Amino acid sequence: MPLRSVSTHIAILLVLVSSALASHAEAAIVIFQFEGVVTIVPTELSSEFQVGEAIRGTYAFESTTPPSVNGDFSSAVVSFDGSVGDYKFSTAGLGDIALNGGYMVVGLTEANNIGSYSTLVHAIQLRGGSLPLGVLPLVPPDLNQFSERLFTLDYLDFDSGLLSRLTGQIDSIAIVPEPSPLAASLCLLGAAFFGRRARG
Repeated sequence: MPLRSVSTHIAILLVLVSSALASHAEAAIVIFQFEGVVTIVPTELSSEFQVGEAIRGTYAFESTTPPSVNGDFSSAVVSFDGSVGDYKFSTAGLGDIALNGGYMVVGLTEANNIGSYSTLVHAIQLRGGSLPLGVLPLVPPDLNQFSERLFTLDYLDFDSGLLSRLTGQIDSIAIVPEPSPLAASLCLLGAAFFGRRARG
């Protein structure tokens, strides 16, 4: 390969690496995954859910979100998606993380309605423990610190005004490893390099 071509590839690598590192520092999105099990199903939701069904999902938040006046982190959550059995749910817009009285992640729900009940909000609610206010936890909370470890999925019958809540227990919250920006950049460069050689 000519020297000039090698220099061009090195320059591209440097640009990719510096760009990836810069965006990594600015974006700072952290992703947690959670698992649990359904413990309470109201009668009006029993056509869709059963006690004992698995709850699985992830939530992602912007780690540089500043605290609000009350110490919570409004609009920090950029996604909060998952499933209860075969039933899928996701967030409509941004969600919040609250630390007052425990650890709470909440989002407006996008999912199928159940009968006359429309989706409202879903949340992880860890109660009976405490975390420092105004400091957004960048590692998963220790579930052993909390006496209650709930997942809730709320529905509202707009005609009657009745609220219905699916309740589950959260058994684990873990961080989702993020791929290294450097490794991602090297993979991109390698793909481009070998693709060019194959064409050449």
